[in-house]
Amino acid sequence: MQLKMLSLAVLCVLSSFADAEEIETNEDDYFDDFYGSEEMVEIATGTKKQFHLLPSVASVITAQDINEMGAVYLSEVLEKVPGLHVMPSPQGRTTPIFSVRGINTGSNPQLLILMNGTEFKHPTSAGLTYNFRYSLHNVERIEIIRGPGSAVYGADAYSGVINIITKKASSKSSVNAGITIGDFSSSELWANINWVGDTFKAGLSLSKYKTDGDKNRIVNSDLQSTFDGLFGTSASLAPSYLASQLDVTDIHLDVEMDNWSLDSWYWGLNNGGSSVGAVQTLDHVGEENAESYLTKLSYQNHYDKHWYVEANVSYYTIEADSYLVLFPAGSILPIGDDGNLFTPNLPEVAGGGLVTFTQGAIGNPIPSLDETRLNFIGTYDGIDNHVFRLGLGWIDSQLTAKEFKNFGPGILNGNNFNGEVSGNLIDVTGSDDIYIKDQKRTVKYLSIQDEWQITNDLMLTAGLRFDNYSDFGNTVNPRVALVWQTNHNITTKLLYGSAFRAPSFIDLSAINNPSTLGNPNLNPEEIDTYEFVIDYRPTTESKLVVNIFNYKASDLIIRIPDATPATTKTSQNARRQNGKGLEVEFDLQISRDISWNASYSYQDVEDGISGVAIANIPKKQFYTDLRIKFTDNFKVSTQLNHIMDRKRSIGDSRGELGDITLVNLTAIYNISNSLNIKLAAKNLFNREYYEGTDGRIVDDLPMEGRIVYGMIDYSF
Repeated sequence: MQLKMLSLAVLCVLSSFADAEEIETNEDDYFDDFYGSEEMVEIATGTKKQFHLLPSVASVITAQDINEMGAVYLSEVLEKVPGLHVMPSPQGRTTPIFSVRGINTGSNPQLLILMNGTEFKHPTSAGLTYNFRYSLHNVERIEIIRGPGSAVYGADAYSGVINIITKKASSKSSVNAGITIGDFSSSELWANINWVGDTFKAGLSLSKYKTDGDKNRIVNSDLQSTFDGLFGTSASLAPSYLASQLDVTDIHLDVEMDNWSLDSWYWGLNNGGSSVGAVQTLDHVGEENAESYLTKLSYQNHYDKHWYVEANVSYYTIEADSYLVLFPAGSILPIGDDGNLFTPNLPEVAGGGLVTFTQGAIGNPIPSLDETRLNFIGTYDGIDNHVFRLGLGWIDSQLTAKEFKNFGPGILNGNNFNGEVSGNLIDVTGSDDIYIKDQKRTVKYLSIQDEWQITNDLMLTAGLRFDNYSDFGNTVNPRVALVWQTNHNITTKLLYGSAFRAPSFIDLSAINNPSTLGNPNLNPEEIDTYEFVIDYRPTTESKLVVNIFNYKASDLIIRIPDATPATTKTSQNARRQNGKGLEVEFDLQISRDISWNASYSYQDVEDGISGVAIANIPKKQFYTDLRIKFTDNFKVSTQLNHIMDRKRSIGDSRGELGDITLVNLTAIYNISNSLNIKLAAKNLFNREYYEGTDGRIVDDLPMEGRIVYGMIDYSF
């Protein structure tokens, strides 16, 4: 808190210099020539800046990168980002977790993911929707900041922000379509269609992706295997494959007319595989389904020569239907007096005992989220050497829950107790027996930011954001960044930022859960991060960026075991995490036809109380991307990703996780200006590799083997 107050004081002092003497702005033309072709990036401040002047640590993945890497979906390109590791959720399913600088939990709510600047998320966890996979054919660029972003974006911009920016309608009508066929019965049909009229232009993107998943990912033992040994059953499906099939539909429409724009997105998941389910038990019957819609109407305009104003209203709705066979058919499980799995069974209380689930212990939660956002952003540059940004906003979030299950309160407790249970599910929607009751949250926020050009080569960015939450109160998050153009080809940055992660609905309000209970008294998670950056450009076509970071995260929300005889865990602000590290990026245009990109990251991440290393997080990562253009029509690219030094949890006696080395290869041949073919191999050498588990699956989680894609696209 003292640090935040100091930052606020600095901001106030700096603002008092708003009338400082005007700085000469006629910089040496050499600077313009040297950086003139550099990309403009908006994610760091909400205003567009050249990459080397950004007051944050950022990465940009372009449509050209996506094409030349042969990437099909989002997770495949994010490993390119230093300090970011893509791993499966420890909560099961096939949901990807994007761990930035070692910060993640089961649903990864500490990373804010945006679609054209607007958040999308799962209704209860605030992380990605289970089994989320996003096609890249309509992506213009992906902007990523590593480190805090709450001063601009508010909640959950904690470890970083990812903004997926889609393609907009071009200057002429066109159609671009393609097909992808790959291993594991994978396929995708897609099309991007542009209409350009006299007063408007519109773009429509369509994608249909399906895969059966890699059925060679074999799990030899799961949690049910342990219970089979205890109760003399043979219900476990292990050894068997992880169910990782997917069927995803993606539709995106954007329309632009004068100062108005409409952006509308539909994402639908059908029959997503349950993988290791929700409790680390193989599930070939359960499935994940979801439908989400995101629509945003925006207005942008200049007023006089100094004001630029943007206003938008958005509506996001999602229903996630998880049919979960928590334990398979034929399992025998202890039921507590309240009807839940593994809860206490007191002698003086009626109900409880061993139950045979003939078709499995089944839960079917169906949460829905409706979220409306109003945002106003004004940018003013009428005071010499300053650009002010003001943001005002309001968010209304409403959670509605349904649930069907064959265990739990009202179903297997008291007079309803039964020693044998079928697969018939009971509707507990609207009752006190549901896993979470309907919730409502309102957020109001105010943000201010000043970009002050102190001298021609020195800029200070200072800002803060105030958020008021109806369910847990207020939070203030400042940021201060000093960017110094040290030399014509060297930029030095000193950065500080504070961020918060709002407790999710499930953190606050889960009830009647076999293992996890919510806590309405939770505080937001908080983090303070310091960074030092050197951006060196040896030539106009090469770049070396070195970043050193240090952060302290507090009030992290974890599940703490309740006092005996209870077997549940309750959400508490009970953990701290400290991290420090180094991230290095290097880009080199070796010749007109050969380019090379490499990165290395080192992160020392530990529990802030015990000092023990955080489990399953790579301490070191190395990534390299080499692209060669052999002829005007033929090019090849290859990527190598090396993941090193992952630790086990304290008390876990299993051997350390092995290092991972993966190689990808892509070849592209342009038959004509309109027709292209591509062959891409992921995990080219079919390496077996594993991501860590908490021990319920003893041998860890086998990951996907080699997959080869053939792609063809045509422009009309």
